Amino acid sequence: MISLSSGNSVIQWQPVAVDGADLPAALRRAQPAVDAITVGDTRDYVFTPARGNLLLQIWPDPSMPAVSIPVHAT
Repeated sequence: MISLSSGNSVIQWQPVAVDGADLPAALRRAQPAVDAITVGDTRDYVFTPARGNLLLQIWPDPSMPAVSIPVHAT
């Protein structure tokens, strides 16, 4: 599982591709920046961050704590 947030709020992103294949236009809708990704999966998303600090969180396993990666948008 992955998520991207700003402060205490999950941001919005738009999925554009899965495993290297473009998604159909009907599936390219803005949605909360949370997704379940398994080993070997790839995803492409588009988002426009506001300036400031974001937090990318990755849960390698539901029983493990998240790995948190700070991201600074300028």
